[in-house]
Amino acid sequence: MSKPPKPQDQVEHQLSAISYSLSIFNSHRLMVVVIAGTMVLAGLFDGLILSLIALVIEILSNDGTVREDSNIGWAVRIVGLFGVEVTVVSTILIALIGMGIRAGLIYSHHWLVGRERGKYEASLKYDMFSASMLANWTYLIGSRSGDLVNTISVEGRRAGSAFQSMLISVAAALNVGTYLVVALFVMWQATLLAIIPVGLTLLLFRFASTRAHKLGRGATEANSELTSSVSEAFSSSKFIKGSALETQTIARVSNPISTLAEIDEKSGINNGFVQAGYEFIVLAVLLVGLGVTSQFVDLQSGTVTLFVLLFVRAYQRARGWQQSYQTLNHHVPSVDRVTNVLTSATNYRESTPNALAPVFSNELALDEVAFSYGDNRNVLDGLSLSIPAGSMTSIVGPSGTGKTTLIDVVMGLLKPDAGEFLIDGVSLSTVDPYSWRKQIGYVTQDVNLFHDTIERNISWGSESVDVERVEWVSELCGASKFISDLPDGYSTVIGDRGLRISGGQRQRIAMARAFYRDPKLLILDEATSELDSESEEQIQKTIESIRGQITILTVAHRLRTVMSSDTIHVLNNGKVVESGSPSELMAMKSIFYNMRQEDS
Repeated sequence: MSKPPKPQDQVEHQLSAISYSLSIFNSHRLMVVVIAGTMVLAGLFDGLILSLIALVIEILSNDGTVREDSNIGWAVRIVGLFGVEVTVVSTILIALIGMGIRAGLIYSHHWLVGRERGKYEASLKYDMFSASMLANWTYLIGSRSGDLVNTISVEGRRAGSAFQSMLISVAAALNVGTYLVVALFVMWQATLLAIIPVGLTLLLFRFASTRAHKLGRGATEANSELTSSVSEAFSSSKFIKGSALETQTIARVSNPISTLAEIDEKSGINNGFVQAGYEFIVLAVLLVGLGVTSQFVDLQSGTVTLFVLLFVRAYQRARGWQQSYQTLNHHVPSVDRVTNVLTSATNYRESTPNALAPVFSNELALDEVAFSYGDNRNVLDGLSLSIPAGSMTSIVGPSGTGKTTLIDVVMGLLKPDAGEFLIDGVSLSTVDPYSWRKQIGYVTQDVNLFHDTIERNISWGSESVDVERVEWVSELCGASKFISDLPDGYSTVIGDRGLRISGGQRQRIAMARAFYRDPKLLILDEATSELDSESEEQIQKTIESIRGQITILTVAHRLRTVMSSDTIHVLNNGKVVESGSPSELMAMKSIFYNMRQEDS
């Protein structure tokens, strides 16, 4: 069988920003092309608008005319395409039309980026949660719940940011290219002088992107530790408060908080270095390029204006690209974490041989079942026993003898290493485990209730609430009286894990929830071990009232709660060492007899 995943078993991926971008392009090719295309078109229209602005300046500088040798003569031809005379007014009107189209393209770009990022992020989170919930029990017990919560909520969000940054950086890079192409037509000498050193500058700043990736990986680890520590602290809040361990717990949580603060500071330094250095170099190159070009070319006011505007626009887009690329590098480690969790959970997905639902009407049986958790020690060691339909069967024994593991095998949560669990003679490994679990009502010592109303907790998992059935099972489990005494009755919200009501009340609601499912098998795993005598007595009355109508399998430490069982199986070292009715076992004056005397 598959064992709980260990750190070395986890699938590890380490993406770079480039490899991630290529993978997204391969899987979302049309979407990337459309989004990038909107910015390329916006850049072309911006070049047109800037050319028309330069044309207006040229006209005003030359008493209403344009020099024949002007480098922006093509702007005159564009105005001519509209069949109007080249004047300040006509040029401005055409520029305004271009501005409107450009605005529409920019709006479309941001709308598409936001929509696709939302779809991508939602898909990742849904897939991660689904894969984790559909993974087998060994995966879940081998994973830290806080890590899973962090990966789905925090790292999923950061992975969405990586996706958005990739789209923006691709569009920005193409946008820069568009402006530079237009600039080449306007003043190719100065453009070439500017492109070469700016390109070299990008290589110089490559280390900043590497640094961003490293900081992003550190943030991913710190976020995981923070979420896990906070989740564990709140889950254990009563123990922490009762043991005066608040200071130690706060200190534990403060470590990842401090780490994240340091990462934020270092990221700020990294971004500041890139932005300040890039801005200085680009503007210096612009000035030097114009200065050198002026020594060899007769520069005109309109041409210089257009070139400066295009270069400033290209610089703005290049800076945007640099920032987006750094953000991408910072968040790619989150994509790694998401991919690792998704792949690992999928690899541990619970297998369903076919859609055949098992039929239980005669007997459940464990036949020579053996199971270990991978430590070379069999928790169950050739265990065999039968559970007749309609009977009440109890499992007892010292701690660590495999009682809960046996229950997990019966529920199909764990697959035996050897032997079989049979339902009316049919192995559970050959039928649908989900269909089997739908026939089970399960109540544990640690009741799991949800932050919702009592009504919704009892009917949890049902698409609609059968109010009459909710009230009937509540009456059956002795819960109706205390529920009716609450101000909001069945509409009372019972708080996180049901902590707004008492332990006995929580247990009765859990019993009612189990009966609401109309189970064929009721499993009580230490269900009354933490209850007071009154609550325990009420639960026992409930069990007696339905006895013979459904099959009951109980695990108990308090042996007085199993004395009405039809059959008791005593476990020790993963094997059944005694079996029989309570009277038979007491008459044997052996293991169970001694346990009962100690329990008294």
